[in-house]
Amino acid sequence: MLNLATIQGRLTRDPELRYTQGNKPVCRFTLASSETYKDTERTLYIDCVAWTGTAEFVARYFRKGQQALVQGRLGTDSWTDSDGAKRSKTILTADRIFFCGSRAATEQPLPAAQEEPLPEEDQLPF
Repeated sequence: MLNLATIQGRLTRDPELRYTQGNKPVCRFTLASSETYKDTERTLYIDCVAWTGTAEFVARYFRKGQQALVQGRLGTDSWTDSDGAKRSKTILTADRIFFCGSRAATEQPLPAAQEEPLPEEDQLPF
């Protein structure tokens, strides 16, 4: 069987990097992915989790509002809430994550290039 999902969207908040008791990095983040059908737009919010090197990569280079393309596999997280009701949600476990779109607005712009004056016409080598 094949379980492969590819989602493009924007991070809804900064990724949260934590470590398991065994010191294994795990990063959680949420993607907002919009789709339009006729005149109706709806936004899906996809909970994502990344492990080990991918987790550290996401935490280091991605921020809220930034576009990302995430490839991974879908799974279900199940638990019992405080009222005793069974709850579950679908999670995308990220195997790969790519930059897409323009740079995040939070990044500092690159300094302006310093232009050197052109030589006078009589100083040209030809």
